Amino acid sequence: MSAHPYFDVTAALLTQHGKERALAPLFRDALSIRLVVARGLNTDWFGTFTREFPRRGTQADAAHGKACWASRLARLEFGLGSEGAFVPGPFGVGAVDVELVTWVDARRRLRVTGAASAPSVHHHQLVRTEPELVDAVRRCRFPSHAVVVRPDGPHGARATRGLATWPELEAAFQGARRRSANGTVFVENDLRAHVHPSRMALITRAAEDLLQRLQTLCPRCAAPGFGRARVIPGNPCRCCGSPTTEALADEFGCVACPFRDSRPRAAAAADPERCPQCNP
Repeated sequence: MSAHPYFDVTAALLTQHGKERALAPLFRDALSIRLVVARGLNTDWFGTFTREFPRRGTQADAAHGKACWASRLARLEFGLGSEGAFVPGPFGVGAVDVELVTWVDARRRLRVTGAASAPSVHHHQLVRTEPELVDAVRRCRFPSHAVVVRPDGPHGARATRGLATWPELEAAFQGARRRSANGTVFVENDLRAHVHPSRMALITRAAEDLLQRLQTLCPRCAAPGFGRARVIPGNPCRCCGSPTTEALADEFGCVACPFRDSRPRAAAAADPERCPQCNP
């Protein structure tokens, strides 16, 4: 592995929520990469889950921006950034956490991203009474997952974040209720990684996906980051043979050169239920 272009390098990570504790061992064990935390920029600028600062651009833009700023602030060739997003689960039930971890190589001008997604904890509820509060935080998996409270609703002023003990939760709830115009308090998960262990575990999985890509060199130009670029649909219907929306192949690609490699999936023909001809 010592011949790898990223072996034994130092990279900067932009975080203020302790992500280095989860990521540093992974990068050290995979490629002997040393991670240092870049200082000098509040990551809230890229957007906050509690809506004080809207996200600038897409989730991918935010992860890439953090990685670029990490490289600049630390004056290092390599930067690392991560960004999470919560989207509705299947049929609108529950929430799915999507995590991206992006590596930038300033000299080679390369950008490689790892990803992971899974159902996660993302509950929010408007409450008035202490029994309602207890029900809300139970759904938030409190106290292992911290919560946020604020008066009136999701955009109420003076949110109190990082609540992880019953005494501080009780004090924050009473304070928010006193400030509320109608006696209601909005309770939600604190989605910052250092107080949301389910998120931190998924960030770890996204970093593992990134490292797998970084360790895979392009067969043509030997650049790091070769991996799956897209899924090609069109698996034929078992009944009529028409192309369906099911995956037919995976296209792997390089982040540095135009090389692409299409790899068919060894799968059975598609069920007619997924066929636009048999099941329009």
